[in-house]
Amino acid sequence: MSGILDFISEWTGSRGGSGEGLDEAVWARFGCERTVLVVDMEGFTVSTRERGIVHYLRLIQRMQNLALPILDRHAGSLIRFEADNLFAVFPEPSRALAMMGEMIGALDRDNEVRGEGDRVQVSAGIDHGPILLDEGDFFGDAVNLASKLGEDLARANQVLVTSTVREMAMEAGGVEFVEFGQHSYPGTPEQVYQLVLAR
Repeated sequence: MSGILDFISEWTGSRGGSGEGLDEAVWARFGCERTVLVVDMEGFTVSTRERGIVHYLRLIQRMQNLALPILDRHAGSLIRFEADNLFAVFPEPSRALAMMGEMIGALDRDNEVRGEGDRVQVSAGIDHGPILLDEGDFFGDAVNLASKLGEDLARANQVLVTSTVREMAMEAGGVEFVEFGQHSYPGTPEQVYQLVLAR
């Protein structure tokens, strides 16, 4: 169980099940503002049907081994690997975008010397905002949106971002985006943008 959920359990348990003041206490203890990156590998169903789950697990391992040093170089903090996903946080969007540009470029070069069934391709979603963060876990709207973009909407070699990420990244400079479209989430519609990769 995560430290955040442990904290909630201990808080309510020590107060007879009352949740009064809990929201403020949780945010005071675990709240922060971060850029959230969710990376998803493409082709799970096709690859496992054609080559088997062990082959796909080898591809996951290759993705993880390639991603970790790139993550470190761009000041990212790994939250966890989960199946064929990578979950990480960064101080600001420009670092997450730089990581994905480098990672996709490195995968492109690696894929050039491999057969079709041995190639690794990824998609990603990025959002920025207030989240609850503890070692190995995080929660919040930015986590949900980054997951939606990276896992559900993006396809191979696409990095999708929210308008918040785009605005912050454009202020920092050195990046370009194209409109991907407007997508509805609980609450309000969100304008989504795609990072233009230098390839």
